[in-house]
Amino acid sequence: MRKETDRTKQKRAAIAACQDKSGSIIPSLVVAAAKNPKSVLHSEFNWNLKEAAMMHWLDRAKELIREVKLKVIIEDKTIIAPFYVSDPGRDDSAYIKTVSVAKETDVAEMVLLDELKRCEVAINRARSVASVLQMTGDLERLLEAIIEVRRRVRRGDDDSDRPRPSV
Repeated sequence: MRKETDRTKQKRAAIAACQDKSGSIIPSLVVAAAKNPKSVLHSEFNWNLKEAAMMHWLDRAKELIREVKLKVIIEDKTIIAPFYVSDPGRDDSAYIKTVSVAKETDVAEMVLLDELKRCEVAINRARSVASVLQMTGDLERLLEAIIEVRRRVRRGDDDSDRPRPSV
């Protein structure tokens, strides 16, 4: 486990001070506290309104891109998939059509590995929360399964016997 820095402790305390009467942390109170230039949170925000607005608009554009869906039918199952996925060949934020990715094995592998990594990160987060809540269950096995699928994708294990989707 990595050592907590003084700055991290200060940020945690500043955020903890942004509770409402019920004890919930409220983002608008965090922003209000951070507006004070002496706050440890102040430097965590971009206070240039033009730049901050552009960052917000870009985040909203990404949300809109993620909202576009594609209906995929495999045998008798209908799956709703993202129409666009992150382009693994780019360093900037860019998206490509999922159906285009399906035609390029190497790109498809990179896209799937990225998706599986996100699953792994989400399961690790759920596992850590479950540990604190003393509610651990099947998360360890689920995490191991995701890691195994990532290994198989990296090895290029063939699944050509599976039915192919129609879009």
